Amino acid sequence: MIGEAVVPIPNAILDARTLLAEMDRLDIAQALFFHYAFTMDQKKDINRLTLEAARQSNRLVPTWVLSTAVTRMGEKLEDQVGRMSVR
Repeated sequence: MIGEAVVPIPNAILDARTLLAEMDRLDIAQALFFHYAFTMDQKKDINRLTLEAARQSNRLVPTWVLSTAVTRMGEKLEDQVGRMSVR
């Protein structure tokens, strides 16, 4: 995870550049990651920020974030996946 959490995490990795430097230090070739965001539209912002960070290096492999709670009445997992597709 990169980004600042609601409750600050000691030694948090706040951006892609820092994550890549830490990967170099630990000799890690690639990493799955997501960017944290605490906003009103969390899923949208998290996925947008994740893609922005992933574009900085092919060593960063983005993972999608799905809500663990139903956010709309009657919403199904398939509805979330449909909204994540690139338009």
